[in-house]
Amino acid sequence: MAITPRTLVCFDLGGVLARIRRTWPECAAAAGVVIGLPQEQPFELTDFPLFDAFQLGAVPTNEYLRDLAGYLFVDEAQAKAVHNAILDSPYEGTRELVGDLKQLGHATACLSNTNALHWEILNSEAFPAIHALDYKVVSHSVRLLKPEAAVFRLFDLDTQVTPEYVVFFDDHEGNVLAARRHGWNAIFVDHEGDPVAQMRAALAAMEVIPA
Repeated sequence: MAITPRTLVCFDLGGVLARIRRTWPECAAAAGVVIGLPQEQPFELTDFPLFDAFQLGAVPTNEYLRDLAGYLFVDEAQAKAVHNAILDSPYEGTRELVGDLKQLGHATACLSNTNALHWEILNSEAFPAIHALDYKVVSHSVRLLKPEAAVFRLFDLDTQVTPEYVVFFDDHEGNVLAARRHGWNAIFVDHEGDPVAQMRAALAAMEVIPA
């Protein structure tokens, strides 16, 4: 892949730039909230029926929190605390990676399935790498979820970058495959490893950054 001023490096957020928790009991423990779900069962985030709808922007925040409170057997303030505890912290080295890309003249972006509550936190100084990105396309705002083909087309229209010059990192295989079908240079990131080391190695191999 050629290095050009129009090379755009696009990141998923959770599992790529931001460390996240992936089960409701884990989130509740981090928030210091006792929930009514059995702690020995995983209860993935998407087990809550409104989770994806909230990511899509199809459910108002107050309705989402009301129903989540009922699901977890807590009050709405506690439900919000548990929901926000899905977000942990930036991965070490993400700010430096985005800074290096920008210094080299590359554009940076995110394409993420997220929601209004999380976006207030992610798009702040608490997550400096995300805050510094040039383009930000998020599901609850555009009302599209990865891996829908339409969201990749919308991203291209918004950024005016042709697919062959987009490098995309995601920790879900289905999203990576969909991005490749669209023509992006998409790379899988293992969130259980070191995401930044994986991304730097891939970018160096493509000559987007120096080896």
